[in-house]
Parts: sequence; structure tokens; C-alpha cells
Amino acid sequence: SAGVAVGNDFRISNTTDQGNNFHAGAPAVAYDNTNNQYLIVWSGGFKEESRTEIWGRALNAKGGPLGDGDFRISQVSSDNGGGRRAGSPHVTYSGASNEYLVVFQANGSAGEANADVNEIFGQRIDATKLTETGSNDFRVSSMGGAGGGASRPRVAYGGIYKEYLVVWRGMRANAPPE
Repeated sequence: SAGVAVGNDFRISNTTDQGNNFHAGAPAVAYDNTNNQYLIVWSGGFKEESRTEIWGRALNAKGGPLGDGDFRISQVSSDNGGGRRAGSPHVTYSGASNEYLVVFQANGSAGEANADVNEIFGQRIDATKLTETGSNDFRVSSMGGAGGGASRPRVAYGGIYKEYLVVWRGMRANAPPE
């Protein structure tokens, strides 16, 4: 509360344990005031340098690890093969359902023509068990086809109506960016 660092720096992700060319990037964090913990999410390599997934790790309020360490949130590269990438994660917490919602951009459709076409996907995470719940990598956006796409999602939770709001940057095929 005084703006002074508490404790020392510490490592959160273990993405680089796969090799020198595996990086962790684009971190985001949400606080869970029910369980007094944090969920940190990021994009990082998965098995091959051409694949990236969304990863998470929970920490207690003092920065101590919870659960079994890093866990994979998205399933883009394993569901759709090599060269698939998930990135730009964002996360929020819902006290009403005691869950996190993680949103991210991904080129989730198989095929070379779809390699650069991103859509926005989401995954719910049970805050107590730190496991996925509900549909796996459910699609949020529908920007449609080659030349279009969605990127840079953000999510917020509204407690009054108990609902999430997801926004993103979108481009339609053959249209200038807005």
C-alpha cells in the first residue's frame, strides 16, 4: 500500500524450460478476492517453436505457488496441428461463480489459408480447483474468413448483472482498420 516492493523478484513461468527459443510473453493477472489468490496468464511455446499456447499459474496473496505449477489453458496447437498460435491473453475473476475467464486470440482453424486468421476464444477456470470448466476453447468472435481477424482481447466482469464483457480489435476482409 506504500508503493514499496515486498520481497524479491521470483520466476512465475517455466516456458523457457523447453529450450532457448521458447519464450513467455504478454502476461496478464487477475485477483480472486474470494480465495485471496492471483491467476497469472501468458502466451508461451508448446513442444515446437512454431506453436504457442496460453498458460497459467496461480499464486497466493503472498506470492507463493498454488497447484501443480504452470498449466496449459488453451488447446490450439494440439487440436489443430503445428504452426498454430494463441496469444494476447487477458483474464478477469467472477466472485459470483468463483471462476476466472481467460480470453485470447488464436488461429484455431486448420489449413494453410487460415494460418493468419485470428478469432477470439475463451476458457473458464475454476478458481478453487484451478482446472478448466465448461466448453474447451469456446469461440467468442466471428470476424470471418481470410483477410479478416480479431486481436488484442480484453475482458471484464460486471457483478451487478453477473456477466462478462469481451472487447477486441477487429478487421473485416478488404476493409481498413478501425
